Amino acid sequence: ALFAKNKKCNDAVLLNIQQHICDSTIANIFIVKNEIIYTPDLKEGCVAGIMRKFIIQQLPDLGYTVIETAVTEEMMSQADEIFLTNSIYNIRWVASIDNYNYTNIYTKKIVDALQQTNKTIFC
Repeated sequence: ALFAKNKKCNDAVLLNIQQHICDSTIANIFIVKNEIIYTPDLKEGCVAGIMRKFIIQQLPDLGYTVIETAVTEEMMSQADEIFLTNSIYNIRWVASIDNYNYTNIYTKKIVDALQQTNKTIFC
């Protein structure tokens, strides 16, 4: 978090000992590529967050495929979109990381769909 602050960034991505994406400093990370959503498996050392669990449970009901796996920096650099989740701000779209810029088409669709469900936890 201090690194991100010094670089005037909102957050930083954390790597585990295998150099796989684990989390951000304050949230779980989800990567969208070709309409499939990838998130680090709990074995990768990410936090078993409440919003992470909720998103993983709800997205298949909304027609999305979610894969818990090892996520690499290469996957992140080739992603169509990236979003973060935590129980404070729910879902937050990532506009860019380093020189990579991301769209927010699916993130908006996911937020809209979750807001319309009876199971939503959004305000």
